[in-house]
Amino acid sequence: MKHLIKTAWLCLLLLWTSYGYTQVSKQKLMKAFDQYQALVAGKGQVCHAANAVVGDLNGDGVQDGIVQYTCLMAGGNIPVYTGWTLWLNEKGVIKPVLHCKDLGRALPLSIGAGGIISALVYKYKKGDASCCPSIKTPKKYQLKQQKIISTIYYELEEVK
Repeated sequence: MKHLIKTAWLCLLLLWTSYGYTQVSKQKLMKAFDQYQALVAGKGQVCHAANAVVGDLNGDGVQDGIVQYTCLMAGGNIPVYTGWTLWLNEKGVIKPVLHCKDLGRALPLSIGAGGIISALVYKYKKGDASCCPSIKTPKKYQLKQQKIISTIYYELEEVK
């Protein structure tokens, strides 16, 4: 009987840890993006996750994340554009909630307290080679949930 109780307790513990608590990691975000990439890729393009950061974006105490991606023409190696996708962890399932194509030259560095996203924005000055922008400006962003009637959507706002 003791053996049966121990086995049942172990099974419950394994179920609880695998179902009720799913940790988001950079690897999981990048893998999720690979499955999602066709939705952000243009015609004849392939997109790849280039960078990922993990942290609590919406203040619910659960790890969410950002994936920075690069899109190339299929069969080529020259980037066409880059952007971000923001992912929320809802009951252990990570879901994309926002796609920001206009943040291509911004590198997400971390997600801090209050969901503040620290990033480094790269800009070119006259004379810079195409590989190497020399102006690096720190910026901060925050994911904001908006609501119009019964529709909920998300925006990314710059924080001063």
